[in-house]
Amino acid sequence: MKNMRNEPAREEAERTPEERYAYYRRCKVLRANGVQCKAPAMKGENVCYSHLTDAEMARRREGQRRAVLEEAARQMRAAGAKDFAVKEVFANGRAIQKALGAMSEAVIRGSTDLEAAGRLAQDLDCAVRTLVGRERIG
Repeated sequence: MKNMRNEPAREEAERTPEERYAYYRRCKVLRANGVQCKAPAMKGENVCYSHLTDAEMARRREGQRRAVLEEAARQMRAAGAKDFAVKEVFANGRAIQKALGAMSEAVIRGSTDLEAAGRLAQDLDCAVRTLVGRERIG
């Protein structure tokens, strides 16, 4: 049985910089194993160059994903579904089709990169499988 009182203290000890890296500001990002990144932080930032670019890329891809889903919701509203929200896209078969079409157009135009489109396609595929599963059960 684990001693629950010592867990926060050990976790806090892992988050403090090691003495051998104390002469420069380190990146504040913790890796999956709980160890702090050893790269130096950029001036005026709390993260290193690599983690800063990763965060910017994730933010950009999330914006691309949101734009595609908003386009699908707009198309559904234009087709007659009043007050159709972006969060309803994954629960409606036609909206999923519209999202796939909007995603394809965005890739062709070059406004969405393939990584963001691929992840959105996986999410839409999961939504389709969930919808089909509900129809078979119901």
